[in-house]
Amino acid sequence: MGTSKKFSKETPIHVSVPSNLTLEQTNAITAAILREVGCPRCYSGFRFTFGEEVQMITARIAENNEVSIESLS
Repeated sequence: MGTSKKFSKETPIHVSVPSNLTLEQTNAITAAILREVGCPRCYSGFRFTFGEEVQMITARIAENNEVSIESLS
């Protein structure tokens, strides 16, 4: 099914997860991520990095130099 957001195989996808996951939870998260990028049965060249849960702010600059900030918590 996947999402309307486009994910690039050229850029790693960073996944923030709690540090105390069980194997079953890790497998469930991985399956959900694969569905999100549109390939539920394989990695298809995507690169995922898993790190401990953090607070994050993402800043982007558009072609017109407009700045957008997204806070993810």
